[in-house]
Amino acid sequence: MATSPNNGSPTSKTDFVNAYLDGNPTGGAKAVNEAWAAAGHEGKISDTLVHRLRSEKGLTGNRPPGREPGSGNGTSARSPASRARPARRRGRPSRYSPAADRPATKAAPPPPPRSAAEDGGLEAEFDRLLFRVMGLGMPDVEEAIRHARRLLVLREGR
Repeated sequence: MATSPNNGSPTSKTDFVNAYLDGNPTGGAKAVNEAWAAAGHEGKISDTLVHRLRSEKGLTGNRPPGREPGSGNGTSARSPASRARPARRRGRPSRYSPAADRPATKAAPPPPPRSAAEDGGLEAEFDRLLFRVMGLGMPDVEEAIRHARRLLVLREGR
């Protein structure tokens, strides 16, 4: 712990920086070190200590003129009306965020139904029907559709 040659002044670097920032809220690490040397102390106060203490006092960041700094506990000095609203997030929403956070988009219309000729003929239609019947659990109808499909394939010569 650093000691001060003057009685009644702060004895630790942290106390010195806190006292300096109370009187000079815009002072940075360079100004604090100049005041430290002018007070007759040896050594240097680390920039990290100054920045940490400025942050704890709410003296960091860009604030409009006249705005009071926060209380130093990580909360900002916001009005009660602004606390009621959630903070706006800028930029694109994350692709992993829930759908409720994303802006509403218009759903794409379903594709138009295709004719049997476009899908590969009746054989494809039989396949679709067969899978639907399999899902319903009707083995006798399933066998009849398989038989009809075989007859179609034999007739077309595939």
